[in-house]
Amino acid sequence: MNLRPIHTEQDYKNALKSVSPLFDDEPEPGTPEGDYFDVMITLIELCR
Repeated sequence: MNLRPIHTEQDYKNALKSVSPLFDDEPEPGTPEGDYFDVMITLIELCR
């Protein structure tokens, strides 16, 4: 899992881009992909 803080508008856009495909086929909770999705969504929500 490659996570980074969201500091800039470009970081925010990159974060949205990285999780966009996962909305079509949400990963199972508790899997590495599911954990990545949950953490990224949390970070994105905090930056709104």
